[in-house]
Amino acid sequence: MPALVHINRCGANLDLVTVYGVDPSAVQDFRKLNFISGDYSVFMADSADAVVGKALARKRNWKVGEAAEMNGITFNVCGIYENNGSAFESVALVHLPFLQEAKGLGKNSFATQIFVKVDDGRELENVASHIDKYFGVDSIQTDTKPERSFITSGLKTIKGLIDFSQFLGYLSVVIILVLVCNTIYMATQERVQETAVLRTLGFSPLRVGLLVVMESVIISTLGGLIGMALCYGILKSGDYGIGVCGLQVNFRPHLNVQLAGLATAMVIGFLGGFLPALQSSRSNIVDGLRRVF
Repeated sequence: MPALVHINRCGANLDLVTVYGVDPSAVQDFRKLNFISGDYSVFMADSADAVVGKALARKRNWKVGEAAEMNGITFNVCGIYENNGSAFESVALVHLPFLQEAKGLGKNSFATQIFVKVDDGRELENVASHIDKYFGVDSIQTDTKPERSFITSGLKTIKGLIDFSQFLGYLSVVIILVLVCNTIYMATQERVQETAVLRTLGFSPLRVGLLVVMESVIISTLGGLIGMALCYGILKSGDYGIGVCGLQVNFRPHLNVQLAGLATAMVIGFLGGFLPALQSSRSNIVDGLRRVF
């Protein structure tokens, strides 16, 4: 299936719009499109119509029956589809000749990508190698690879940004750990009298230390839950992502990531409260009571 890919000129990934010019009769062999609005048969019948992914329609507020415009290309939205939450939900599909004419290329003259369906998935690499060998002497050579590898190669171009984001994340954890430790330490210093009274009433040093650690863990966990809720709301309210190979890879909240964040908050609370707890458990009872009387 030949495809012509046209991307809007906006440099911000948050406003990435990708239009695919395709052969409507072949699309369903490559993508399982589940229509939530409109009808695919209408798209096949009218060359000026387009079907758009759910994510793109939501971001641009496009509705079925409305005319949409991008960089001087105007098309009618006749359907909105889902694709199992994949990045393909961030593109619009139009007829290949329609997009060729809109870009002034002429019919049947140019395609950016060619999709090839392989019967046996184990033969992906061999088929790709044969295709590149066949076109090796052509004026326009091909670079054929499995779709997953194609997306992965695009992600490598932004690896530096990802690594820097990870560094900022680790740095933030260290800073938060220091802040939690300082907060709990200040709280224990203000409650030296109460600690001395608890020791006088028979609380063991271990129990006093555990009370301080539990306080730190609870405060840190509550902060983590609030942060996770805010992050979840931000990610769900907008289509934030990174443009890769003409597709927008959106950021989505995942349960495993949320559980990892909650566990990190609890560990930070434990580590942040350990030293203040150790100091409180070893404090002198007489010195503490003297601050009372």
